[in-house]
Amino acid sequence: MGRAWQGLRRAVTVFPATGHFQGWKCYLSSVFFRKAGLMAEHPEGQPPGGKDRKEAFEARLKAARESGPDGRLRARQESRERSRADGVAWRISAELVAAFLFCGFVGWWIDEWSGTRPAFLISGLLLGGGVGIRNVYRVAMRMSAEAEGTEDK
Repeated sequence: MGRAWQGLRRAVTVFPATGHFQGWKCYLSSVFFRKAGLMAEHPEGQPPGGKDRKEAFEARLKAARESGPDGRLRARQESRERSRADGVAWRISAELVAAFLFCGFVGWWIDEWSGTRPAFLISGLLLGGGVGIRNVYRVAMRMSAEAEGTEDK
């Protein structure tokens, strides 16, 4: 096996993969692999999957031509909707965490300033949780209203 790879490397260095030499390189490497016994012979001299491969390609080509620009536009629109949904999910989670942390920090700061240890911290965390949940609810209601508006059109 080592000799086969060395011979292939020589074929590649003698015939660089530029211009019209590329066809010679492929031909030489296939001849070399056949002689080395590393390439299977196919019946009727056809490459593997010859007819089936061509039919599959033609089917994909036909489907692409039938979908035309409308199919590409639909795919782009679906991609935009997915990325919009991802953006909304990140926004909701960021608003929830930010409200929780901000109100908790303000509660901690009031505790430090007034000398009352956990009272304002706990109340700030509870207030932050409530504010965050309210923000999530507002975003969900806005999304619901937008979805109902688009369904009517």
